[in-house]
Amino acid sequence: MVLTILIAVVAGKIQKKAQKAEAENFAAHQVAQQEAARQTEELRQQQENLRTAQMAAAQKQQELGTAAALKAYKELLDSGVITQEDFDAKKKELLGM
Repeated sequence: MVLTILIAVVAGKIQKKAQKAEAENFAAHQVAQQEAARQTEELRQQQENLRTAQMAAAQKQQELGTAAALKAYKELLDSGVITQEDFDAKKKELLGM
């Protein structure tokens, strides 16, 4: 009888320790999941920022290229190599008009 009570007490303590460990593991898992979600969102935001910056850089490069081309055609017009009609046609083409 005493042995049965002793076994029940020890089993109860073991069960409580197991439940405590399980609760701690669950809490640690929750923290890890939240951190992973935060890092995923941060990475997504960085990728979006990079995409936006790349698009802006490409647009700026295109604008600079168009401006440089217009300047070159204007110089050709001013030097008499092309006509005003040629310049106007190329300008419309470059500006997408």
